[in-house]
Amino acid sequence: LYADTTTTIPELYALFDQKIKFLNEKDKVSTRNVYFEARNSFRKYKPKLSLIDISPQFLEKYENSMLECGKSITTISMYIRCLRSIYNDAINDGLIERKHYPFGRKKFQPKAPKNIKKALSINQIKTIIEYEVIEGSNQHLARDMWLLSYYCNGMNIKDILNLKFKNILGDSIHYERQKTISTNPSSKPIIVTLIPEAISIINFWKTENSNDNDYVFDVYKNQMSAETKQKIKHQFIKTINKYMKRIGKEIGYDKPLTTYAARHSYATILKRSGAPLGFISESLGHKSLQTTEAYLDSFEDETRRKYAEMLVPK
Repeated sequence: LYADTTTTIPELYALFDQKIKFLNEKDKVSTRNVYFEARNSFRKYKPKLSLIDISPQFLEKYENSMLECGKSITTISMYIRCLRSIYNDAINDGLIERKHYPFGRKKFQPKAPKNIKKALSINQIKTIIEYEVIEGSNQHLARDMWLLSYYCNGMNIKDILNLKFKNILGDSIHYERQKTISTNPSSKPIIVTLIPEAISIINFWKTENSNDNDYVFDVYKNQMSAETKQKIKHQFIKTINKYMKRIGKEIGYDKPLTTYAARHSYATILKRSGAPLGFISESLGHKSLQTTEAYLDSFEDETRRKYAEMLVPK
């Protein structure tokens, strides 16, 4: 990635620029934007910065400065992960020795964002399914896309929008996650078993044109640029979240009902049903069980009570 860089320890922002250029060439618009924001954040904090300047002490001061400026732990962690990725690439390319690596145990570890539980109970899911909408309305679209994500292994909206008819094979969907398709070429396709409820949603909203290489839903077009798709996806998710937030309030859900909640609910409800962690992890397309565990919500109160009562002899 950095083959044209000199053998001296390089200036950090040159490496950021090369990474951003690389991501842009790969049409990784969303990831590119995160690296762009991270670069600007570090440059604002210290206009001139070399890899050798990045020490645990520097990172701790940067983190504290960002917190004082009102940045969230999630945002700071995201920027630092970008920096860590660039540092790892630089080590692999021989630009700096591993002994200088500032991350890890007994060095610098970014503060972890508080894991806000997003999963719904099965009864709340039932209420969403039964929620009455005007056929063909934006609220109908939002509810159906949310439920389709839930029914289809917690599929991300980006992956739903990228579905083509060739991905539907009989009563299943075979697809690769857009998030990892270029970073993990050895990953297996995710297989979604289509239940009747999911098929019904697809049939209602699918485009009339059914050539294999056409998108299932009439949102993306084959000739669209990655930039245009990114903007459309952002607006599409915004619309879903807007109407699902209203539905959430009406069903008594005490947190914003977002597209992320569908993915978390899929994983957590399977866990509560006794599904093996390995199956859940494979269905979500995760590379590790640790990532899956982060998605899983705590057990419902009645489940904890049932197990607690087992401690008392009958």
